[in-house]
Amino acid sequence: MRPYDLTLDEMLADPMVRQLMDRDGVAEAQVRRLSEHVRRRRGPGLGPTSGSGFAVRYDVVAPEPQNFAD
Repeated sequence: MRPYDLTLDEMLADPMVRQLMDRDGVAEAQVRRLSEHVRRRRGPGLGPTSGSGFAVRYDVVAPEPQNFAD
């Protein structure tokens, strides 16, 4: 697995993720059900997965410069 991919378990263990989930009223079980649904729909062999069947990729992209002057 590449360094910027997280397993579902790693993502759910992140305190920032948990704080956002709590704020948004999202339960761990909901995320796991969604992960399982996505895994089944993707089928076998379609990208990186962990034992949980789901990985998250974080790409860091610089935003385009904005000119707000009239």
